[in-house]
Amino acid sequence: MLSNFKKDFFIIFCIFIFLLPSCRTSEKIKLALKNIKEEAVERTKVAFSKIPFVKKYIHLPPPPEKLYLKTRSVIEKLGKYHAGELFPEEFRKVFYCWKEARELYKNGFYVKAKKKLEETKELAEELLKKVREYKEKLRKKALQRLKEIEKKAREYLKKTKEKNRLKVEFYLWKLKELINLENYEEFEKELKHPPF
Repeated sequence: MLSNFKKDFFIIFCIFIFLLPSCRTSEKIKLALKNIKEEAVERTKVAFSKIPFVKKYIHLPPPPEKLYLKTRSVIEKLGKYHAGELFPEEFRKVFYCWKEARELYKNGFYVKAKKKLEETKELAEELLKKVREYKEKLRKKALQRLKEIEKKAREYLKKTKEKNRLKVEFYLWKLKELINLENYEEFEKELKHPPF
């Protein structure tokens, strides 16, 4: 029994020694110890909440459901915008943070999950803003190029026959649709092959 106590004391002492250099001030030490305490209390409560006769006496905090749904919504938007293809490193960071938050939420660690969800939501919103700005820049560039090609098309249509007019109008419609669909790669390819 004494050897277990010595072993536990040694582990706690080592943790404290490792935390001490990373914490420059006493406030940071207090915060680190408070976080360790909160995590230990939460783990204990969750563990006891799974025991049949004991769980009715354990009160877990309410799940951060609204925050979870908001975070999931932002993550889904990132998927729609193909953020993983545009910014793979940032998306990977957001994805792993989201994965960890979901695991904590699913397993009932709601205090820790709330912190992780807040962090994930913040990272995801920053990335979403970055993706939207990038897409908007591409859209403006594409619209500018469309205006230039429309100008050339109008000049061409003044001199052309009715048969070619339909091809040109279809071509311009296709370019506009590619911009609306945000398919800028296909747009660039189509620009290289105008029917005039």
